[in-house]
Amino acid sequence: MWSSLHKRLSRRKRSGADMLQSDLAKNPFHPFQLGLTYGDRSRVFTLRVAYKERFFAQLVAFVTGAIILIMLASDIHKDTSIFVYLNLIFWQNCAIIVTFRNDRIYILDENSATYSFVVGQRSCSGTYHNIYIRLSKENTQGQPLSSITPPQYHLVLDGVKIDQQRITKCSCSDLKLLRKLGQKLAKNLNINYFDEANVSVFHNVRHWPADKGAGGY
Repeated sequence: MWSSLHKRLSRRKRSGADMLQSDLAKNPFHPFQLGLTYGDRSRVFTLRVAYKERFFAQLVAFVTGAIILIMLASDIHKDTSIFVYLNLIFWQNCAIIVTFRNDRIYILDENSATYSFVVGQRSCSGTYHNIYIRLSKENTQGQPLSSITPPQYHLVLDGVKIDQQRITKCSCSDLKLLRKLGQKLAKNLNINYFDEANVSVFHNVRHWPADKGAGGY
């Protein structure tokens, strides 16, 4: 147990770029997995992500539910309005759990150069030129000058009609390494990479709209 805790604490001290580099060494398609859908057909990548809102709602519902049961067992609910508020909180969080019960599923099909985004019964799809890895800069607007550290960056998966998904677990200031890792991941997944600036020599564009062609705008 202590060794596991030590590993987790050590991992937290590392930068987002270092953690991603380690993850890519184990799985070159991280955070995607290869061949987990469509009958394990080759060159299909899958990423399944649970909504964070669901985990928080489950925790709150569990705690408030336990308190409600204790109050019912001890008849405290007869003498306090807190019982009403706890019930309200409990059922609100149950509604949140139901709303966010389905995972977000991202699917990249290299054979057809198409992607799909699925949440429960709802889904959308598109071609590879509309999904990409992007280097994003943290927004420091509104922060006091004394608290602003060197610019922080992170990588995201983004595209048309999909939820933006953060790839790096935390931000870091190592722009060159993060850019290199983003380009590497995009190459492994065979999708486009876009740097932080809208116009940049660091973009790696592999897929273009059918009516544009390579080098078109």
